[in-house]
Amino acid sequence: MSSFLKSYQSLLQDSLQLLKEEENPWIIGSNEDILFFQNEITFQKKRKTPKPVIEKKVVSLPRQQPKAPKPSPIINKTAPLPKIEIKKPLPPYERPKIETLPLNEIQKMMEKVAPEISHLQKAPDDTRAKQIAQKWKFQTQAAPITILSIKETEKEKVFLEHLTKAIDIHFFPARVVSAAPIEKENGWEAFLSAQGLKLIISSDYAIFELPKLTIHYKEYPAQNKTLLGETPLFMLPSLNLYFKDPLLKHSLWRALKQTISAL
Repeated sequence: MSSFLKSYQSLLQDSLQLLKEEENPWIIGSNEDILFFQNEITFQKKRKTPKPVIEKKVVSLPRQQPKAPKPSPIINKTAPLPKIEIKKPLPPYERPKIETLPLNEIQKMMEKVAPEISHLQKAPDDTRAKQIAQKWKFQTQAAPITILSIKETEKEKVFLEHLTKAIDIHFFPARVVSAAPIEKENGWEAFLSAQGLKLIISSDYAIFELPKLTIHYKEYPAQNKTLLGETPLFMLPSLNLYFKDPLLKHSLWRALKQTISAL
């Protein structure tokens, strides 16, 4: 073998060995070879493998026959009906009886258990508490200017209501108060001590028909002053006079205006 052939074989073996050792071997070729193989690979990718044709088998199911209706149950008309038991009502509930001890025995037990607590033999007198409650009730009835109503007729009551409304608009809050309940319960002391009470208006004849109210009546002729307790009193004549002579209403209003302005 010539030396040229040996050199060629040696070069070929080294090349193959080099290709085996490389992780990403590469092949040197001409441009025509590279273009050919690229077209071949693209062509193979575009080719589509035909899908296998699956034959559809038609299976015929057996026809279902309609079900026959169920026979209705035969009712034996002669059979006896079942008996219905009627429960008896429950007896009424009776509360258990609780034995109560006499009051003196309970007091003896409490003295042993809690000797530091004082025990009263009688309920405390609530007279004072009732007086305080009555005082509060009567004090709330009073207005700054209060007109006492005492046995007036319906026509006279309407007159007092109109007078109250006029005073309420032009001067101070006013109210008509019935005197009979206060006289009956002897609540004049509480009523006359109401805060904010400035003036009491009443018929002159009515004042002396209420004995418990008359106790609080005070008159000072030298000063031309009359009081109920410590509250100024404006006395009216018989209300029937204002119906007989309507001009007296003007003089009444002037007198009231002068009295209220001086408060």
